Amino acid sequence: MQTPRDLTVELDHPPVVVSEAVVRSRDVVANIIHLCHTLEERRDALLAALPNLEIDEITEIRMSARIVGVWAWLIECACDAEALERAPKQKGGRGKVDTNGTGRVAAAGQQAYIDGKGVNTVYRNARIIKTFGQETIIASGKSLQEKEFYVAATCAPNPHKTLDMFVEKKTDNPFFEPKDAWEVVNHLKQEAEKAKPKPKAQKVGPRRIETVTPFMLEMAKLKSVAVQAELAGHVAAVHVWPDRTVDPDLVVVYQFVESVLEWHSNRTVKKDCEAILKIFAADEGTEAPYSVSGNYIVTWLNGHGRSMSTGDLTNRLALLGTLKMLGERTREGSRNPRQRGAITSVYSLEESYESRLAEIADLETRAQQLDATERDWFERIELAAKNDPALESLLPQKQETKAA
Repeated sequence: MQTPRDLTVELDHPPVVVSEAVVRSRDVVANIIHLCHTLEERRDALLAALPNLEIDEITEIRMSARIVGVWAWLIECACDAEALERAPKQKGGRGKVDTNGTGRVAAAGQQAYIDGKGVNTVYRNARIIKTFGQETIIASGKSLQEKEFYVAATCAPNPHKTLDMFVEKKTDNPFFEPKDAWEVVNHLKQEAEKAKPKPKAQKVGPRRIETVTPFMLEMAKLKSVAVQAELAGHVAAVHVWPDRTVDPDLVVVYQFVESVLEWHSNRTVKKDCEAILKIFAADEGTEAPYSVSGNYIVTWLNGHGRSMSTGDLTNRLALLGTLKMLGERTREGSRNPRQRGAITSVYSLEESYESRLAEIADLETRAQQLDATERDWFERIELAAKNDPALESLLPQKQETKAA
């Protein structure tokens, strides 16, 4: 006769206990996935039935389809945010490469590959959720149903205040569209830039001697009295054009011209490099390119009023390469056997810098992100200056008082 001891079964591992919350969540997901498959299966039948329906029924279907569209992109963004949140942050300082492919950059790349989208889209989706939270988006979704409203708001100086502004504008004007939202954001960014305090002039001792560097010569040319006087005169002239125009549609054109002139009057090496890097930022409502040619960079800068001479642009691209922010890639491997002539290279963000941008995007506030970006720039300058002392001229000069 067997005893209870004889009937005991030894388990290699303890049983897996699944919480009730996890079970309920999986049931919800299963139902939603089933619903999505059902919608896909019945889509063609619905489209074929439209000619036989009353206009009220068609309107109801139309509005229901918009609701489905809203929760579809919201779920997509929430999934990207959750996937990046679970990916472990890589230990180490700036420039550490994720050789094992387990960090956030690798997770974003994998998600983007599966979805057939760019990596920046994954970051942008996650940033929408991190900035506003699901509850705010659901509440605002009654008025702002397009995802692009939220993309635009995340690029504003004050995202939450800007989103509230979009809701008010959409309530007052049903024809307020994402393109109008981007115009609002661009205006707010210009106003914020104008509101920044002007840097104080550095007091230099009478016996201070500095080595003249190429960067200093370039800036001396841009900041010459003659150039600054010419630009100031043009800005003053253009500033009154909107008030004197006979066609209100030209106001936007004149404001753009004024912003271009102001940018050129405040040009620095740092601002030139920021303008080039903005090509890869994906903050204008379009998918940021992974790599671009030199001609693309020139065209983009010209189209955004950030034109530079060929010499200046060449120097800026070289500097960004030295700072390990932008890399130049050869495309010789893609040459067609019958193709003749030179194959132009392309530029793309360095992997380590892209990883750093992802870390900065995870910071809580826009002010923290801007501060981290600023510090990253000067840290790179300091590091590169150890091999090239000429780069020290790009660092903030310590204030010196005149000898008593």
